[in-house]
Amino acid sequence: MMTDEQMATLGGARVDRRMVLARQCMDQLVALVRAPDCPSVADALAGHMQGALMEHLRHLRRVDPGAWHAGLTQIRSVRGTSDAVRRLVALAGVEVLTAQPDDVWLPDGLPDMWKPPERYTISRSGVWWQDSDDSHMRITTRALWVVGYLVDVDGRGHHLRLMWQQVDGSFHVEAVPLGSAMDSRGILSLATRGCPVTSSNARSITGYLDAGVATLQGRIPVAHCAGRLGWIPPAAGGGFMWGSHHRQLQADDVGHLELMADPAVQQVAGAYGKQGSWSGWLAEVLEPAQDSAAIYLALYASVASVLLHPLQVSSNYALDFSGETSTGKTTAQKAAASVWGDPRGLVRSWAVSAAGLEAYAAMLQHLPIILDDSKKARRPDDVAGLVYLHSGGTGAVRGKPGSAGQSVGLRRVESWRSWLISSGEQRLTDFSRDAGTRARVLCWVGSPLDSADAAQSISLGAETHYGHLGCKVLTEAMAVGADELQLWLADSRDHWRAHMMERDAPAVARRLADAIAVLDVARRLCQTVGLPDCQVDVMAAACSMAMAAATQSDQPAAALRLVYEWCTQRQAQFDGRNPERIPSGGYLGRWEEGRWDVLMVLPRVVDEVLAAHGFDSGVRQRWLERGWVDLDRNGCPTRRAMVGSARCRVLCLKRAALIEVGSV
Repeated sequence: MMTDEQMATLGGARVDRRMVLARQCMDQLVALVRAPDCPSVADALAGHMQGALMEHLRHLRRVDPGAWHAGLTQIRSVRGTSDAVRRLVALAGVEVLTAQPDDVWLPDGLPDMWKPPERYTISRSGVWWQDSDDSHMRITTRALWVVGYLVDVDGRGHHLRLMWQQVDGSFHVEAVPLGSAMDSRGILSLATRGCPVTSSNARSITGYLDAGVATLQGRIPVAHCAGRLGWIPPAAGGGFMWGSHHRQLQADDVGHLELMADPAVQQVAGAYGKQGSWSGWLAEVLEPAQDSAAIYLALYASVASVLLHPLQVSSNYALDFSGETSTGKTTAQKAAASVWGDPRGLVRSWAVSAAGLEAYAAMLQHLPIILDDSKKARRPDDVAGLVYLHSGGTGAVRGKPGSAGQSVGLRRVESWRSWLISSGEQRLTDFSRDAGTRARVLCWVGSPLDSADAAQSISLGAETHYGHLGCKVLTEAMAVGADELQLWLADSRDHWRAHMMERDAPAVARRLADAIAVLDVARRLCQTVGLPDCQVDVMAAACSMAMAAATQSDQPAAALRLVYEWCTQRQAQFDGRNPERIPSGGYLGRWEEGRWDVLMVLPRVVDEVLAAHGFDSGVRQRWLERGWVDLDRNGCPTRRAMVGSARCRVLCLKRAALIEVGSV
């Protein structure tokens, strides 16, 4: 049978002399190990694990894996070769070459006092490790350096800043969690971003990185990094993480805080920044909206979001645009997004889970969350839950596997302070019966703009010119300082609370006065940086929205109206309203003809009606507190009365209460 080399010669092809030598080397090794007179199998294998013989075996493993594994199988058949074969396989996975001193590579970008770890050499052909016999094993095929050490601004861990050469010769710098850098499985994720790491050299790379940290301690800079956007603690340099830009006091002062290179963080951060011009934004976005209080409210809410933290406001608020489709709701959201970046990346869909919104809010931290079209939510109940989640400002408490003797531990609870800017055909407050949520949502009902031309101009302008107002606001806010901003808020809060008291506003409207005060501070800051005033009174419009929210938020009154309307539709099923026959399903209660003082309804019926329409059972307790239920002589909330031919307990709703809520 002819060999591959003989067949290549007959075919006129060029013979691979290196492959011929590699196969001969493997054949010799197999013959040597299996020879009856071989004094020591381990010594025979050890002799082939160095020099040119090992180079031939490596070439055979790369080019002809079949011949390589066939030879190993024959060697393993000899007793006592297991350990030596494992060593041979390990060495065949790396390349051996004697590195010369002039191969050391120190490109631009390395710290001034940088030096390689002991027994390691970094050359243009990769990272090399010097063995005990002074031979050099190549760990990576391209250069890799440790160039920095980072500490997260929120105490979430330590990171290494790595720099490596890409395939095209360029350099890539990235901050990697220290836990991943020291884990042979975790570091494999860097391969997707061009790092020269594979499953065969990952363990060697982690050893190299560990040695690099130890050697470079005190020689490489220790800096801070962030895994989220928003305000940065003073201990980490202060300022604001705006996308991948670290903004500090002066407009052109860009800090050196590094954003973590997590793909999800980078995707979100990529939408933040500046494009176009300030004059272009004023002409194409603001000028068509000069008479639109809704657009200005969207801008103020977007700015107010980043002010909640320096103002030390503990509540989160929402601005909602609702109405028929194609009336400019999304346009208002695009205008709000253009304050900070590209609306195409900042206006997100309501098709989001609770865990997704929690992660997104925690990542943005202080920047506004803009969600479009609430009908895209998976279920209507999801909208109510997500609004409540955002308004709380903290995520869920979750467990994790325990450590250090604990059977179970706790995950970090995320938190945020921001405004939610939403849109949909239905008001956000219609998804929930919770009065606390309604006290944090301002609802604009109807079209934000008068013409389709204005909506188109604003939409296109926001996608062309963006980021300029946000940059100016951040600079001005840092120049004014948190203490002065808090004084602004105190004055505005006193004014709007007094205004609500003068109008005898309900409790919900008085609570929303705090949200209006924050918007007022945002308005004042926008005026300071040169934003022209609206031609209509924006804050008066916000006040009217708060009053409307208060009227709609009285859930006990809404529940009482609902029960009365439900009973009105079924008058024939009440004793006293249909004397001719008994309903097939029995009576629902007693309702006298003519002049009546109380409407008697079976308690079970009331509970079923309330539950079917989303009201909780606590509503009945609110009725008692307001004196809307006629009690018996012992103060019991139900009374005994004749219903048909039986005496039973009924809930007696006062006629005066129904008049008070506007039902009678």
